[in-house]
Amino acid sequence: MKKSASKSSAMNRWLPRICFGVAFVCLVIFCGVSFIQMSHRSQPASPAEAAATPQAARQTPEPTQDPWGKNQEGILNVYAPYYEENPDMIGWLNIPGTEIDYPVVQTPGNNEKYFRKGFDGSYSEAGTLFLDEHCSAGPKAYTANLMIYGHDMNDGTMFGKLEEYADPEYGKEHKTIWFDTIYDRGEYQLLAAFYSKVYYTTDTCFKYYQFFDAKTPAEFENYMDGITSLAEYDTGVTAEYGDILLTLSTCSTHVENGRFVVVAKKVN
Repeated sequence: MKKSASKSSAMNRWLPRICFGVAFVCLVIFCGVSFIQMSHRSQPASPAEAAATPQAARQTPEPTQDPWGKNQEGILNVYAPYYEENPDMIGWLNIPGTEIDYPVVQTPGNNEKYFRKGFDGSYSEAGTLFLDEHCSAGPKAYTANLMIYGHDMNDGTMFGKLEEYADPEYGKEHKTIWFDTIYDRGEYQLLAAFYSKVYYTTDTCFKYYQFFDAKTPAEFENYMDGITSLAEYDTGVTAEYGDILLTLSTCSTHVENGRFVVVAKKVN
């Protein structure tokens, strides 16, 4: 009996130490894993990650460079690394306070090249935001309307939350839209948000997706009348012939071949 009591006493003395040791080891492992995860998150986004990650961190130019200065090719320093990675890049779209913060590409002759392709060229369900091939975004000439397409992703990435502009309060809170081309900065103000669809070619109706430029004031006014008639609410912003518009277009399930559209006017 005395021998058993001795063993029990020894166990009682060592048990707390063993438990503490196990807890300490677990803590060290947990902290190590957490540190690795935090270190990974803190890495600057690569062009590929920028095309798939909301609020993508833009690469930082050399310390001696002005981020908004231009290199010898006339490209803004802040976007030069992305352009070197992918010459299809034409600009960057950002809506402050939202998840929309992505590079934009353009591929004349192959308009839907990035429909299911990431910025790095790999397959991607989300694709990459792309500017229609009929548009001109500098460095010297701009068409009247710059139309950017993006997927309505269920996880909210790309244009997955664009339809929130159907709410006038949301539109008021997110009225400023930035679309920088690789050559110049561009600030736009929300002009209209509306639902539409892709019509048959034989349908005689307003087709917002066919307007890229205006040769006359009448053509521009006709387009403005069309989007005004569809607008979900009055933003108080108007446009006239000579202004540059930015159109963001994505799919919508409200009807077959439905689309949701946001139009903004360049103010700076």
